[in-house]
Amino acid sequence: MSHGGKPKDLNAYLVGQMAKQCGLSTKDFQRFVHCDMEQEEYDQKAKEHAQTRYRRFRR
Repeated sequence: MSHGGKPKDLNAYLVGQMAKQCGLSTKDFQRFVHCDMEQEEYDQKAKEHAQTRYRRFRR
C-alpha cells in the first residue's frame, strides 16, 4: 500500500505472498482482510499452518 495518490489493487501474486506470510490460503486471507474471519478461526488456522511447516522441516 502506498501513501497518497490513487488507491491501487494488488495483483494475485502479492495477495498470495501476503496470505503465505500469514499462514492462510488466499481465500482465507481475503476473508481475513475483509474482516469476515473471527480471531479464534485465524488463530486456529495459523497454528495449523505452523505445525505443518514444522513437520516439513523435521523430515
